[in-house]
Amino acid sequence: MGVTVGMVARYIGALLLVIAFVMVLVYLLRKFGKGVGADRLKSSIVRVLNKVPLDAKHTLYVIEVAGRTLLVGATPTEIRLIADLSRSSVEEHEPSEFESNLREAYKQPTTGVKEEIKKKLEALKELAEGTK
Repeated sequence: MGVTVGMVARYIGALLLVIAFVMVLVYLLRKFGKGVGADRLKSSIVRVLNKVPLDAKHTLYVIEVAGRTLLVGATPTEIRLIADLSRSSVEEHEPSEFESNLREAYKQPTTGVKEEIKKKLEALKELAEGTK
C-alpha cells in the first residue's frame, strides 16, 4: 500500500484548514480580547502609572492604590514595596546631603570651567617637568 497523490492532497488540505482556523482564532482574540482586560483595569483600584525595566528580570513600577502612590520593585520571585510616594510623604521629605550638594552644583555657573582646567593642567605639567 503506497502513498497516493490523493492522500497527500488530503493531508495538505487538512493542514491548511487547521492553519486557517488558528489564524482566525488569533485574529478574534486580538480584536476582542483587549477590551475585556482594559475594562477590568479601568474599574480596578490599582493603576500602573509608570513601568521602568531595569534588566530582563527586574522592573520598577509606580502604581496608584486607593489614592496612594507607591514605588514597587518586581522580580520573577517577589514584589516588594520600595517607597510610598504619596504627596504627604513627598512633601515631608528632607533632602539628603548629597541631594543638597547636587542642587548647589547645578545652581553654580559653569562659565570659566575650561580656563580652570587649563590652569590645573599647566600646573601639573610644571610639576611633572620639575620632577624630571
